[in-house]
Amino acid sequence: MTFAFFSRGWPPFEMAAGGSQAGVAVDLLKAVVPPDVTVEVEPDPAPRELLRRTSERIYARLEASEWCGSLDKGLWSEPVMALNTRLYSSVNKPVEFETLDDLNGLTVGCIKNYSYPAIQPYFDAGKMTRYDTNSVSLLLKMLTAGRVDCAVIDEAEARWLIRTSPDWESSNFHEAQRPVSTVQLRFVFSNVPAWEKRMSEVNTRIKLLRENGWFDRILSHYL
Repeated sequence: MTFAFFSRGWPPFEMAAGGSQAGVAVDLLKAVVPPDVTVEVEPDPAPRELLRRTSERIYARLEASEWCGSLDKGLWSEPVMALNTRLYSSVNKPVEFETLDDLNGLTVGCIKNYSYPAIQPYFDAGKMTRYDTNSVSLLLKMLTAGRVDCAVIDEAEARWLIRTSPDWESSNFHEAQRPVSTVQLRFVFSNVPAWEKRMSEVNTRIKLLRENGWFDRILSHYL
């Protein structure tokens, strides 16, 4: 089996360092596949395309079904973990998110080309301003510089970057208590008949590892 690794990175889920590829997603996949399956990693700028290959080689990714409408023919596992998207703001000017009206008139930092269905109606109505950047690191810099009032960021990536960067401390930022949205991350595999027969094994292992706290122990190394 090959994990289709996003070569541009998605910390802490997919990270390249020292010529190797690692991260939460790789560790989780190695834990959920049966012991007789060897996992390799293949970096690619468009890793979802690898899942469409029709061959005996099995490709896998950690995804949310909401992000991958075109992969409806893939083999999807049971949920592995929930991923929250939250509002981050300066601790000096904290922004909470109880209702959309809390964002009225604000400039909100977003990742370019990402969609945010939960708040998009307010962008469309001109009730708040969208400020796009190309990375979460830039969003955190914009917050620090006061260029945006708040930013919409996946909490896992935000916490990882704040924890590992010498430029920031967790005390610099306010994390809104209520998430903007939540998705369930699952493994999706290329549709190989031989692997379809083994999906029940994968799902059984996911349930067991989730219940006994193994996934939490993996995440604790990163978050």
